Amino acid sequence: MGRVVRIRPRLAAVAVIVLVGVLAVWLQDRAIHQGTYCLQDERTILLDVPSGPATWTRIGSVVESADSVVIEVRELRAPLPGTGGEVLWLTVRLGEPLGSRAVIDASTGLPMVLAGAICEFAPSPAG
Repeated sequence: MGRVVRIRPRLAAVAVIVLVGVLAVWLQDRAIHQGTYCLQDERTILLDVPSGPATWTRIGSVVESADSVVIEVRELRAPLPGTGGEVLWLTVRLGEPLGSRAVIDASTGLPMVLAGAICEFAPSPAG
């Protein structure tokens, strides 16, 4: 006969708490609408993205094709009060020069607004 496995109540409670915590964090992570973009050079796009305190904002994915570059920006907000209103510059390095390809916001499926052909107003990307 098979052996009966008993789960300890404390271990089960800890597992449930961890699972609920991971689920709560996962539900806070979302794709966000992006602001504008500019070109640092022919292969480097700088995104002007709204952000705020207690927020981790990052590039989620970049999909390049012959006619477009689709960029997803994701943010994870801590459930803490904050006013926001900050601007964050995110850098996307392309495999091929942008050329005439459209830059698409993955969260809306719409083309992003080109703020300037050259990023005269944006900080230089690190590294």
